[in-house]
Amino acid sequence: MILLDSSGLIHALSRRIDIISWFDILFASPYKIGITKAVLEELKKLSATGTGKTRLLAALSLKLCEKCTIIDTQTLIADDSLLEASLKHDGIVFTCDSGLRRRLSEQGVPAIIITNDNRLIFSP
Repeated sequence: MILLDSSGLIHALSRRIDIISWFDILFASPYKIGITKAVLEELKKLSATGTGKTRLLAALSLKLCEKCTIIDTQTLIADDSLLEASLKHDGIVFTCDSGLRRRLSEQGVPAIIITNDNRLIFSP
């Protein structure tokens, strides 16, 4: 399962990257896309109280997430929820948050990141 982080979504939308097409390239077999309730709440908050472009990108991210599987976690903190869900569901996290990537790596959880030339790759 690919788990979406708000930073990855917002960054991809700001660069006009079609993440679904990239996921199709990265994964030969069928995959599911999920989002934790905590990340959804973070996006809702950003879409309501964010400034300018961030507010718009968060609202667009919420629209994209309508087709995602929503995952319940014990924690309400977005990054912690992604770590918990990825361990429970054998997930891969799509993020642009370097701190989260570090935490995921320490737990052996793979991540997908955006490169400077707008490609999606597995984090080294």
